[in-house]
Amino acid sequence: MMRRRFLRRLNHAMQRIATRQETSPSMTTHSIRISASLSVAIPLILFWLHAKVGSAWDSQMKAVVKGVGDAMIASPNVAQSQSGPSLLGTWRLVSYEARDSEGWVHYPLGENVSGLLVYDGGGNMSAHVMRNDRPLFAAKDPARGTDAELRAAFEDYGSYFGTYTIDQARQTVTHQVRGAWYPNWIGHDQVRHFKFDGSRLLLSTPPLIWDGKSFEYVLTWERIS
Repeated sequence: MMRRRFLRRLNHAMQRIATRQETSPSMTTHSIRISASLSVAIPLILFWLHAKVGSAWDSQMKAVVKGVGDAMIASPNVAQSQSGPSLLGTWRLVSYEARDSEGWVHYPLGENVSGLLVYDGGGNMSAHVMRNDRPLFAAKDPARGTDAELRAAFEDYGSYFGTYTIDQARQTVTHQVRGAWYPNWIGHDQVRHFKFDGSRLLLSTPPLIWDGKSFEYVLTWERIS
């Protein structure tokens, strides 16, 4: 009876670990190996201890198994196992397109763009995009920019940072925005559909309003690391 309870509790803990892995952002090959090894070793070790110590240990089993599960769940390296490419890493911007409802392709920042997108293993992200030929301020003091210069600086650059979660079934990544160049985005989610094309990552938005018109934005990124 006690061993059956032990096995049920152990199974529950391992299910909690598996559930957490399915919903975490990313997983490195090294982390997958560690997780797989622990998944095999921990049940064997705990069962051996139970057999040696006997029923006196059974009263503490629930706490022990829960602690093991929580420790693995809390580890930043234990995350989602992916058979295909991963978002995890650093990406540089290749192109930034806006597609209108009639199918026309526009380039809001021009065709010569730069940008950086980062997803780390802890669930944090940041994104920056800009026009490469941004005009300089006449004054060498950002506080002395003219209204036109300040407007151009705002319109030719975009950035935000926060956390992220991945929905593999829908092929979407949700950015939970903590800070942004556009303050209205702070505290809100930005959902992006993702698609891999070799070493490149395509992120697309649902329809967004810009200058009173609806656009789908498609950003192509190339992996740096």
